[in-house]
Amino acid sequence: MNNLPYVKAGKGAEDKYKLTSSVCFKWVQPPKWVLELCQKDPFVCDEGCLCQVEDTNLEGEVTPKIILIIYSGFHFAVSVAPNFKRALAGACLHDFIYKYKKDIATWMEASIKQVLRFADYWFLVQLKASGFLLKRTYFYGVRCFGYWFTSLFT
Repeated sequence: MNNLPYVKAGKGAEDKYKLTSSVCFKWVQPPKWVLELCQKDPFVCDEGCLCQVEDTNLEGEVTPKIILIIYSGFHFAVSVAPNFKRALAGACLHDFIYKYKKDIATWMEASIKQVLRFADYWFLVQLKASGFLLKRTYFYGVRCFGYWFTSLFT
């Protein structure tokens, strides 16, 4: 997703940017470990929903996908790194999963650490899709500091 519909959030907002329309992220043919985490019944909250779906083409071939829809009004930012435009969609997706990590862990029947790993790797997939040049640097930053930072401050 390269055309993320957002505006800068006003003073006192919970984060730097705010979605102006709902957005849909698709992880096509995710790794097996991701498919094993995600349930067929959707995870639903006030700010979005997450689920696993399967598309079947005319030849009967099944393509698994993970879908995340984040509703208009959600606040997000690239937390401690420069806010490059190509990184914003990944940051939005990542912030949503981190914000709802406890509820998503319950839905996945997994640990919070597994949910954060899921978020980090989908973040990398999104950065690659956007053509972001510093994708590995940002990815290693969230992998190294994300769990630690989340453990301390949430």
